[in-house]
Amino acid sequence: LGISEDISSLNPVTLSTFYIQDRFNTSNEFHGLNFGAVWRGGWQKWSLELLAKTALGNVHQKVDISGSTTISQPTAPTQEYDRGFLALPSNSGQYSRDRFAVIPELGVNLGFMVFPRWRASFGYSVIFWGPVVRPGDQIDLDINPDQLAPPIVPVAGPLRPEFEYRDVNYWVHGMTFGLEGRW
Repeated sequence: LGISEDISSLNPVTLSTFYIQDRFNTSNEFHGLNFGAVWRGGWQKWSLELLAKTALGNVHQKVDISGSTTISQPTAPTQEYDRGFLALPSNSGQYSRDRFAVIPELGVNLGFMVFPRWRASFGYSVIFWGPVVRPGDQIDLDINPDQLAPPIVPVAGPLRPEFEYRDVNYWVHGMTFGLEGRW
């Protein structure tokens, strides 16, 4: 998730331009075992397939927060800072951890023999994956303005925003439509 701001001063005496960027990147890598069962049945031209699976394993979660600010003035050299508006020194950096995860999946597939050797099908599946880290959930909106560029030293007040893992549950829904021909 990238947030960019290009701000220009309206004061003709101090024609300052601020270019601010905040970046929030996350990844969730699952490594584990997947096992389950499939039941298939049919009646005349109809077929039905039911699926139940579960994956057990490790989720390696990574969060990367960074920001930058560039201040340009016509009468002064350009200043660059390694902080944005939401990504400040108190929460910027790379964080990673490992979590145990159970990821269930349920699915159904309904088929119909349209012509001899031709089968049409419709399927639906749902997967639940929790907990995961997502970029927007890692943003802390409580900001100490002393950390904004140019910073005030020493910083008075709390070091905010702060980094804290914020997990969410992730649901994946899928539909399939198919036409199968055999000869």
